Amino acid sequence: MLEAGERLSDVLNGENADLEPFKRHGGKLLHYHGWSDISVSPLASIDFFERAQAAIRYGYGEPGDLGATSDFYRLFMIPGMHHCTGGPGTDTFDGLTPLVKWVEEGVAPENIVATHVPSSAFPLSFTRPLCPYPEEAVYSVSGDPTAAANFVCQAPNKGR
Repeated sequence: MLEAGERLSDVLNGENADLEPFKRHGGKLLHYHGWSDISVSPLASIDFFERAQAAIRYGYGEPGDLGATSDFYRLFMIPGMHHCTGGPGTDTFDGLTPLVKWVEEGVAPENIVATHVPSSAFPLSFTRPLCPYPEEAVYSVSGDPTAAANFVCQAPNKGR
């Protein structure tokens, strides 16, 4: 059994971040991870994303440049979401429709609106835009703070 795992490790694990073949075949990748995931560190997804950027080396900017992967790979880090679902954050969203639109119409998602469905542990209902990493949802300082429409995606401000 160990031999089979070793033979398939390049396919089954997230170590190889060279996505050039995937990109050459026209692939589009929406990757999401909850910031509150206690099963798999959210930093693992960020590390993979950054290594994928560094691996792209043909005409889309310097290795590691965000523009190097934005035309085929977007990472969405979800505040408050546990492992794939649950938690105090927005864990309900449609990732398939934006992916299909990206593949079929060439329109990459600038954000994906997500909802927090109330539960006994986290009773407040709200929506937020999920932003492509490293951007984050920032309240626009007016309007209903529970509505995604009143947030914008922007690069993190190191001074906040």
